[in-house]
Amino acid sequence: MLSRATCKLFFYAGFAVLLFSLAICASWMQDNARLRAHARAVTHGETRPTEIIVALTHWVYGTRGFAKNPHYYLLKPLGPTPMQIMKAGGDCADKSRLLSAMLNELGFSSGLVMISPCSNCPPIHTVVEAAYGGGRMVVDPVWDVDYRSISGLYYGVRELAGTSLGRERIASLKSQRGPTAKIRLMPDSEATFDFAVGINWNKNFVTRTVASLLHIAGIDTATVMRPRIMEDPKMAVFSFLLFLSLGGFTSGLLSAVFFRRQRLADQLESVTPHRFCSTTVHDLPRGRER
Repeated sequence: MLSRATCKLFFYAGFAVLLFSLAICASWMQDNARLRAHARAVTHGETRPTEIIVALTHWVYGTRGFAKNPHYYLLKPLGPTPMQIMKAGGDCADKSRLLSAMLNELGFSSGLVMISPCSNCPPIHTVVEAAYGGGRMVVDPVWDVDYRSISGLYYGVRELAGTSLGRERIASLKSQRGPTAKIRLMPDSEATFDFAVGINWNKNFVTRTVASLLHIAGIDTATVMRPRIMEDPKMAVFSFLLFLSLGGFTSGLLSAVFFRRQRLADQLESVTPHRFCSTTVHDLPRGRER
């Protein structure tokens, strides 16, 4: 059983963690406001959803360099925030993270997609899939690519998987942009979507369990976009700390209730029956003795 001092510690620690998480949340919201302002400025004048997505992709492509972003938020495994990528650039995973966050701020559902050469191979490239009124479309902010047909139809991962459409699009862009264009260096493997996934559902027990529950609910896991919390360090940290603080508060409050009830029970036990029935014949008035 936890002591009263330990319960108080839980309660106050939960309060401190809550304040810290709210501070991170405020910082995250400020970052979002900046991302939204940039996204609106870049897409000013564009009205069609597909052209807004393409315009943002082109802008992120031209933002800073293409080397892996060296920054990170609090912990190195979390990687850089979208704002850190905006300031210093990054590789395919970094720029895809920035692009997806900016699309989210404009109201688009989007998520990162990892391209692998086989089902059990590690990813070799990262792109973004965004939803618009007519479906989904894949865009690549490190090669400045959108996948569309000659007729202007945009392709999502499902349409590209198992086909040569992606590679054909890249071949066409290489021809259009000339021999000195950066896209000339793009390998066909980064435009092959046969094993492209947003979430690796076979990664561990938790992901496999979630996938099973989604199947039971009738949801196709292939259509589930990678949630932003998995690619936004500040959002992940403040969400985790908020959950942690609620746990501390709950433990402290429940323990306080328990100790209060225990104290009342102890007080009742200390008031024994002889305190009410301890009057004897010797305590009665003389006239009432028999």
